[in-house]
Amino acid sequence: MFSVKRFPAFERSLRDVLRKYGKSSESINKVIENIVKNPKIGNVCSGYDNLEIRKERIPLKEYNIGQSKGGGKINILDYR
Repeated sequence: MFSVKRFPAFERSLRDVLRKYGKSSESINKVIENIVKNPKIGNVCSGYDNLEIRKERIPLKEYNIGQSKGGGKINILDYR
């Protein structure tokens, strides 16, 4: 079972993104909820010993920004 920890730096960044891209708040929140349900989504970033680092791109369709140019969300899965 996974637990999700949202650090203060993440909350600040999320608040800034939502200020700039407010029309996409529902899309952004859906991606965050999806990560909670399935934390193994996204591309694996290599080079970390006991950590599994993944990055999921968030499309901002309301602003015609696709997944390749969308915002990034980093997941850290700790298996130690």
